[in-house]
Amino acid sequence: MTKKRSFSYALLGSVRNKISTPLPFCVHALGHALRHFPYMEDLPVREDPFVELYWCISGSGKFYLEDGSEEIMRPGDVFYRLESERHYHEIVEEPWEYRWLTFAGPLAEPLLKSYQFPHRCFHAGPCPNELYMRLERLMRQKNDYGYRESVAVICSILARVGGEGQECSVDPDLVGRATDVCSIYYQDPTFDINTLASILNVNRWTLRRAFRNSLQITPSEFLQEMRLNNAYKLLRDTHLPISRIARECGFADTSYFGKVIRKLTGSTPSGLRRF
Repeated sequence: MTKKRSFSYALLGSVRNKISTPLPFCVHALGHALRHFPYMEDLPVREDPFVELYWCISGSGKFYLEDGSEEIMRPGDVFYRLESERHYHEIVEEPWEYRWLTFAGPLAEPLLKSYQFPHRCFHAGPCPNELYMRLERLMRQKNDYGYRESVAVICSILARVGGEGQECSVDPDLVGRATDVCSIYYQDPTFDINTLASILNVNRWTLRRAFRNSLQITPSEFLQEMRLNNAYKLLRDTHLPISRIARECGFADTSYFGKVIRKLTGSTPSGLRRF
């Protein structure tokens, strides 16, 4: 029986080569891996801080989060780790193939956080192999231009994580399915666009574009409208306590509910009740 062959290829950037030009962040290392059973890594936080991005090509793997929960990565999914997080994952379905990228520097973690990607496995589409290969070629140059240009390529990879701009294949029924899900979960204060995208198994940016194209509003704005419309109806047609109406319409905090109502209508919830 032929043994299944795994491979793990890595190219070291600032791990090995001193960056001579001041940069907000730079490539720490990148790699390409194909894993078969058994495979598991559990490493402590590194002394030299960096952020790490994984992009799944085939198979699946499991990442263990800091709070003890687990995330499954499937083809087209992305997962990232911040500087202070443990390096702990294992294979679920073989062959698990993925590309990974680490970058470091004073703005590495703030940059990644600024994109507001969900901090779990989420779908981003096919891995942009051509960008990883370009980044590798720049790393091999080992000159100031290569280091500076690599910053731009990392940003291009992060842009792809958010979904490509030309999405002609968006499901035409996506908005309809999304509104159905919102009608089921809008009463839950923790329900938001990230949860909605996860339930529908789509990228949040894909979902946002679909709502913009169909309804000219964002999913978050739609969800807020749904909550407020139901709140107005309950205020007008029932004698339920305002605190209960707030809870039943997805507002965990009655005070915040009152502030939202006043901002949009100029009146308090009890004031609306008198009209």
